[in-house]
Formats: sequence, C-alpha cells, structure tokens
Amino acid sequence: MGWVLVALILGAMVYGGMIVVEYTNYIMQARPRLAQLENEALELLGQLNEADGTQEEIENRVVELKPQVAEMYKRVAELRTQLEGEKVRKQRLEMEFFKQRLKGRLRPAIA
Repeated sequence: MGWVLVALILGAMVYGGMIVVEYTNYIMQARPRLAQLENEALELLGQLNEADGTQEEIENRVVELKPQVAEMYKRVAELRTQLEGEKVRKQRLEMEFFKQRLKGRLRPAIA
C-alpha cells in the first residue's frame, strides 16, 4: 500500500510540474505578443493625439472661413438678382426691336 501512495505522490508531482512547464511556456509566448500590442496601442494613441490636433486646426479654420462663405453666398444672391434684371432688360430690348421691325421702321441689313 505504501508503494501506491509513493506512485500517487510522484504522479501528482509530475502532473504539477507539467502544469508549471505549460504555464511558463504560455507566458514566454504571450509576453512578446503583449509587448507588441502595447506598442501598437501607444502608436494609436499618438495618432489619435495628432488627429485631435489636426481636428482643432480644421475647426479653427472653419470658424475663420464662415464669414467669408456667408459673404460669398450674399454676393451670389446679389449677382443672381442682377442676372434676372439683365434677362428682363434683354427681353424688353428684343421685344422693342421686333416691334420696330414689324412696323417697318427697321429694314433688314442688306448684305
């Protein structure tokens, strides 16, 4: 019966040793991967900080350009109003020209 206890103790020690060896191997494989992930996280954090700086610059530029854009929209509206006025003026001139032509006051140009 004593040899059975010795065999069980040795088996448990071997099994415990195998657990320690597997854990050590796992840690040895996981450490480089963890270090790589930490480096990637730091790089991403740097890129995020850079993007935040760029975003602030863009937001400041947008604030600076808003008045100019509003002025351009205002100018476009003014020009459209002028364009409509010119179209009306052109139509009136054409109508007057054709009236005069129909009345016979204007003779067609002789080539």
